Amino acid sequence: MEEREKRYVQLKNKLTALEYRETCDIESVSLVERLLEDLIRTADGFQHIRLQFSKNAFEWEQLMESLRKDNDRLFQENNNLRQQINNQEKHSNNEDIEFILQHKIKEQEDTIIQLQIQNNSLISIHPKSSAPSSSSSSSLSTATNKSTKTKNTPSRMPFNTTVTREKYLKLEKEKEELQQKLE
Repeated sequence: MEEREKRYVQLKNKLTALEYRETCDIESVSLVERLLEDLIRTADGFQHIRLQFSKNAFEWEQLMESLRKDNDRLFQENNNLRQQINNQEKHSNNEDIEFILQHKIKEQEDTIIQLQIQNNSLISIHPKSSAPSSSSSSSLSTATNKSTKTKNTPSRMPFNTTVTREKYLKLEKEKEELQQKLE
């Protein structure tokens, strides 16, 4: 057998193994050999790329799973931190409100003391008008006794003017309300 015929037989066997059963003449052997080599090389390259892709896909899937877990953990941690911040803000707001209310109570107490001083000075200037009428005196003492019993406040001086008495009672009422808010 001649070299060319040997190559033709080998080529025919390779093509048959790859399930190419079409006919080919002896003159096309060199072209078909080159095409077959290119096909085999391409198929091998594809198999190598497919294997590499599978390997990379597996690695990417592991990385993605790890990132998902980290994301879930970080999301939970973020929610916890936001909750802590909200709790701290509420606590801070409560402290601010308490401070403001205590400050208002102190202002009210200072105003009451100033009114008492003013009342004492008015009593010393006008000693005759310091004795209120019996009906207004009893209602004032009842109101004063009620506020004195409910709070630990200093004893109140009798007032000689209606405006000062009304202002005093209004301030006492505001003071009670502020103390109730504090509690």
